[in-house]
Amino acid sequence: MIKRNLDKKKLVKVAGTLLSVWVLFSLLFFMYRHFDVQEHNTLRAAIEEAPMQTSALIKEVNDRKGAHYAVFEFVVGQKRVEGRTFRGYKGVVGDRICVVYLQTQPSKNIYCNDRDTEPYHDAVAMASIRFSAIAAAFLVLIVAALVLWGIATGNKRLISKLTS
Repeated sequence: MIKRNLDKKKLVKVAGTLLSVWVLFSLLFFMYRHFDVQEHNTLRAAIEEAPMQTSALIKEVNDRKGAHYAVFEFVVGQKRVEGRTFRGYKGVVGDRICVVYLQTQPSKNIYCNDRDTEPYHDAVAMASIRFSAIAAAFLVLIVAALVLWGIATGNKRLISKLTS
């Protein structure tokens, strides 16, 4: 059997590809959080210009991991309007909650407990750093497991990609 040595150029190429994937996903997450927080804060500011307050009925509560929100419905001038909480809602379907909406456009509304501006540092920067760290750890663990599995099972294709 021919003894093969790890090829540093091949390893650098694989590491560069993984780094590019990690940077891309981290950047996409950062952009998503940035525009999401910006949209929420813009809506908050617009509603505070001419707020109208009413009560709404919770129609749906979604508390799965990663997506915590409630869908609510209220009536303005005999027209049903729906909205959704920004942050987690700890309650059940059928609850009545306070809602603030833009007087001229009731479809622009927020749950009263979501009125505080989301700080950019926590909602975007720190969330992006946490996501990037978790993604990097996950990527390293998966790649290490796949490489070890390939070596243990004698995967010739993988071994040839990493060695010379």
